[in-house]
Amino acid sequence: MEKQKRQVAILRLTMALVLVGAFAFPVSNPYAHSGKPDAKVVLRQEMQKLWTDQVFWMREYIVASTAGGEETSAIGERLLRNAEGFRFAISRFYGIENSDKFADLLKAHVLIAFDVIEAAKAGDKVRLEAANQKWHANAADIATFLNNLNPRYWPKQCLNDTWDQHLALTMDEITARLQTNWKDDITAFEKDFAHILGFAECFADGIIKQFSSKFYSAG
Repeated sequence: MEKQKRQVAILRLTMALVLVGAFAFPVSNPYAHSGKPDAKVVLRQEMQKLWTDQVFWMREYIVASTAGGEETSAIGERLLRNAEGFRFAISRFYGIENSDKFADLLKAHVLIAFDVIEAAKAGDKVRLEAANQKWHANAADIATFLNNLNPRYWPKQCLNDTWDQHLALTMDEITARLQTNWKDDITAFEKDFAHILGFAECFADGIIKQFSSKFYSAG
């Protein structure tokens, strides 16, 4: 048990270093020149925070859950709250009804992930297969929903590929941790983190292009 606790502590330190490194690139000052925030930069930073939080807190949940940590429930609640951040963020562009729908889809994604983890921990292949199918169906629903909101700048195939990759990398994390394969576990998380950073940029860029009048002055 003490060895496992040390391994979890080391892994979390590694995750913190990854997070620091990921945001160690220069970000343009949103208040430069005009004295007012650059709406494009602000949105990109907001999307980076929301999407990386989604991956980070899922990671924390996987680590805590597979180790039987007492903090698992609290981490799960924090992960589910991330959907509320998305609800607010996209309501400014797509309205309350659509933002509510997206938040519900994202919460379902998280709750199904919890079931996937529990089935994997129990070694229940039937339950795991059923949960995985439900997980991928939910991902397809998210891709379809987002594509309907922004068909020109959020292409359906790109969204499907993005969510399939995210689920695959998350599953790699779960599997590697349960097999105590720490190197593969860390590699899977780093890949997923980089993957979601790229998606956050595309997500923000799609909003900026679709609502260009909100981000570029007429003059």
